[in-house]
Amino acid sequence: MCQVDVRHVVRSHVDALTNPAARGKRILLISGLITPQLVVNLIRKHFPALREQVPEGKPDQVLPHGVHPTGWDMRVSLDVLSKGTNEGQ
Repeated sequence: MCQVDVRHVVRSHVDALTNPAARGKRILLISGLITPQLVVNLIRKHFPALREQVPEGKPDQVLPHGVHPTGWDMRVSLDVLSKGTNEGQ
C-alpha cells in the first residue's frame, strides 16, 4: 500500500517555493502509477469489510486496453529539491 509522509510533501513545497533552481521548473512529486482499478484492488485486498461495497471491476486490467502510461522524468525534481527525510524538523 502506498503511503506519504505529509512532512515530506510540505518540505518539497517549501523547497520549490524558496529554491531559485526551481524557478520556471515543473516539480513532480510522483512515486508511481495509480489508477482507479489499482485503488479498487487495494481496498478489496486490505479492507475485507468493504469488499462487498466496492465493485470488483477487472482486477487484472489496471488500465483500459490501448492505454499506456507515459512515465515521468523525475530527474529535475530530484536535482532541484532537497534530498533526505529531514527528520526532526
